[in-house]
Amino acid sequence: MPRSWWKKVLWVLLWPVMPAWVDEARRFVQNPPLRQLIKRHVAKGKPLRALNAGAGEGSFSPLLLEISSLTRAVEIDPCYVSQKRLTHDPRQQIVAASLTDVPLKSGIFDFVLCTEVLEHIHDDAAALNELRRMLAPGGWLLISVPTPPAVYDPDHVREGYERAAFEAMLRERGLEVIDVDYCMYWGFRSILRLYRRFGRRGLRKANLWVLALIDRFAQPGPPMDLIVLSRAADA
Repeated sequence: MPRSWWKKVLWVLLWPVMPAWVDEARRFVQNPPLRQLIKRHVAKGKPLRALNAGAGEGSFSPLLLEISSLTRAVEIDPCYVSQKRLTHDPRQQIVAASLTDVPLKSGIFDFVLCTEVLEHIHDDAAALNELRRMLAPGGWLLISVPTPPAVYDPDHVREGYERAAFEAMLRERGLEVIDVDYCMYWGFRSILRLYRRFGRRGLRKANLWVLALIDRFAQPGPPMDLIVLSRAADA
C-alpha cells in the first residue's frame, strides 16, 4: 500500500470541517438551470460567438466552454484592469471594461451570459443597452439576477428585480422573453446568511454542501434568483 494512504484518510476525515466558499454552492445550484436553458434554446449546432459579461473570476466560464459549437468566448470585467485573469482555452479572450461602456463593436455576439451582475451596477439601464447593442440579430441574452426577498448584500446597489419589471426592461430594448426559471431557495439563502454573519468561519464543507443539496433538489421556500432568457429580433 502506498505511503500516502494516510494522507487520503486524513483528507476524508477533515473534509467536513474544511473551509468552503459561497461560489461552490452557487455553481452547484445555478449551473443546472442555466445549462438547461442553453441546451434547450441556444446550443443548436450553429457556431456561437459568446460574451461572458461581468465574468469576474470565471466561475461560469466552464459553462460556456462546454458548448461544442462555441467558437469564441470574450470575458469582460472591470476588475481585469488590476487583476490578471488567466485563460486555459484558445477560444477565450479577456477584456478589461465596464459593462456600461464596452469597447467592442455592435452586433458581434450570438450569445451573452450575464450572471449576478446587474444588481451591482448603478446605471443598469446603460449596461442592458450595451448588452443589447452587442447582440447579433437573433442573438440570445441569458441573465440571472436576485429577486426579492433576497439576502442583504452590501455590494449590491439594489435588492434585485421583480419578474414583471425586469421582463419589461428587456422588451423596451427589443428583446423577446423566451423562457424563465428560478433558483436559489432556502438552502442557498441560509448559506448566504451564515457567510454574512460569520464570514468564512461560518462556512464549512459539511454545512455548505448539505444546504446546497437541499436547495438544488428540494427547493424549499421562495426563490431569490431569477433567470431570464431573451432573444433579439431577427434582422
